[in-house]
Amino acid sequence: MKRDINTLSLLNEISELVYVSDPETYELLFVNQTGCQTLHLENYKHKKCYEVLQGKTSPCEFCTNDRLCDDNFYTWEFTNPSIGRHFLLKDKIIQWHGKTARMEIAFDITERELQKQELKNMLDVQTLITNCVRMLYAVDDLDQTINAVLTQIGEFLVSDRSYVFEIKDELMNNTHEWTAPGISPQLEKLQQLDLSLISDWLPFFEKNDCIIIDDVEQLQKTNPAAYATLHAQEITSLIAAPIFLDNKLAGYIGIDNYDSEKIKNSSYLLLSMAIFLSYAIRHRNHVELLHRLSYHDLLTNALNRNAFMDTLSHFKAGENASIGIIYIDINGMKEINDFYGHHQGDKILVTTVAKVFNIFNPGELFRIGGDEFVIITYDMQEADFQEKFNLLRNIFCEKTTLPFSIATGSCWSNSPGDLNTLLQQADSAMYTDKKKFYYGKEKTSRYRHNLDDILNLANHGALQEALAAGQFCIYFQPKISLDTEEFIGSEALIRYTNQAGEIITPNNFIPILEEARLIKMLDLYVFEEVCKQINIWKEKKLRVKPVSINLSRSTLSYHFLADQLLELIAKHNIDISLLELEVTETAEVDNQLVFSQALEKLKEYGFSISIDDFGVRNASLSLFTTINFDILKLDRSLVKTLAQNQKARVLIRSLAVICSDLGIKLIAEGVETLEQLDILKELRCNEVQGYLFSKPLPLNDFENKYLQIHQ
Repeated sequence: MKRDINTLSLLNEISELVYVSDPETYELLFVNQTGCQTLHLENYKHKKCYEVLQGKTSPCEFCTNDRLCDDNFYTWEFTNPSIGRHFLLKDKIIQWHGKTARMEIAFDITERELQKQELKNMLDVQTLITNCVRMLYAVDDLDQTINAVLTQIGEFLVSDRSYVFEIKDELMNNTHEWTAPGISPQLEKLQQLDLSLISDWLPFFEKNDCIIIDDVEQLQKTNPAAYATLHAQEITSLIAAPIFLDNKLAGYIGIDNYDSEKIKNSSYLLLSMAIFLSYAIRHRNHVELLHRLSYHDLLTNALNRNAFMDTLSHFKAGENASIGIIYIDINGMKEINDFYGHHQGDKILVTTVAKVFNIFNPGELFRIGGDEFVIITYDMQEADFQEKFNLLRNIFCEKTTLPFSIATGSCWSNSPGDLNTLLQQADSAMYTDKKKFYYGKEKTSRYRHNLDDILNLANHGALQEALAAGQFCIYFQPKISLDTEEFIGSEALIRYTNQAGEIITPNNFIPILEEARLIKMLDLYVFEEVCKQINIWKEKKLRVKPVSINLSRSTLSYHFLADQLLELIAKHNIDISLLELEVTETAEVDNQLVFSQALEKLKEYGFSISIDDFGVRNASLSLFTTINFDILKLDRSLVKTLAQNQKARVLIRSLAVICSDLGIKLIAEGVETLEQLDILKELRCNEVQGYLFSKPLPLNDFENKYLQIHQ
């Protein structure tokens, strides 16, 4: 008896819960003081263990009686739902007052289990973040990937809905969404929402904190408008994390009706995902901008020549009942730029497109040249087409409202078999209209970009005579390093002197030579003249720096071009490193593969390749993957808009990073102001050229200013 009393006293002193029960009847025989306190138990006699310990009405399905013996303890773990604690249990058969009984010692390891669960949850969160990031950067379709990421997050947090909102112009749009089975999608209903709906959230977002609303009902009085929106979606709780782009709130990622047990690490999860989503969205925006620039003119927002050529290549006869074409050319554009500056010329281009958009759809207008546009309409009745054409002419003939006029030509057909033929007919009609404008002016009898003797250059013999007579001469425009602002090279620019002694710039005669397929003759002439001049500079011991030479794309398609250029280099004994080849964009190449192969061959021979006019017709990311080149030259139209155009700055900054990573030199043309220069320095451009430093100079002026040794 005394031993039994000592045993009870010892068991009551133990800090762990101990109980003894009858394995046959499940009747409790003993519960120590710790057990009574833990279970709030005053009397356990004649009560069943499963009633007192587990709150059940019948033996537990997990009962271990059939696994117990008197030799060893049976050890296991269990979370008791009635008291919400997790135990390490040790069970054994013992003799209790001469009877076989079951004894269980329960060690409370709840805190350790919580720590283990929290660690597991954190590891699960880290794994989820890793998987989501891998998805974001492994798939090209970002929209599809974001939806997949939202699925992973929504399911992990056992929520009803996960989503992304993007913010623009103080309005919110639900752009991506995942919903659990049985939950109605809300994305279409949540568009163009006023930012004021989440005004209470913004202070949290500004600190880069999550907003956590455990009970939406609390908003009924503090923010009725937000409450109405959330209540209508049957949202009872939510958590959202801000997404920033360039330190500006651009959206947020959110979760609705989540599992409260998962909330502890959800803030870390969402804030982390918001960061990676911001990177992915920024990348998407840059890609979209570059893609848009591939098919849209940055200045006017009209479709560009790239889109025009794409339209021509995809045209199929018989697909349309009718096609109407209008050619537009702005009268006197060169004089406007010369006398009033390119800024005024740009305004006129923008005004022209805006007026056209009032009559025709944006998808019908193409800017195919500096001041030339084409409108292509499909399946429009002739009377309707003619009415729109007349309206267009009348708008631009009202000189009291517009300080300029346009030349137009049109063609309509209800049996369009060849689009190029229709385009030529409309161009010819515009050409005739253009003559009326210039023949009516006192000071000149020229029209479009052509002088009468320039037209004659399309004749092979006349071009040879002009070259032999020295009517073509080379001007040089210096290139300047942005780091040192020192002279580091130049670009050779051809000029033509007509019979009247006027200096004609290449945009007035290059297109004619390209159309006549005579441009290769002029390109090779310029190349050899530059080689001659470099050799002369060497003999005169002047400062010789690399010279870039423009080659037409059609010239590059000439099969033996590389060999012929090397022969000229050898003939004049100059180093190939002193020459750069610039690819112009005025002529299209029918076979892009032939073009890229030609450049690759020139690279193999040691030539440095420069892509010219990037940002107008040539603004495709495919350049970086399909063509091997050394230098990228930004078109002057991008540089002009730098101060006012955030998109242009974003584009150039992105290009600078891409070029730096690929080892490509980035050059900006048309730099005219110190403000442009400072911005380009900030954007990490490498070199510049433009009137800020020097206009194109005749040979002697160029030598005196830039090539003398003392300089």
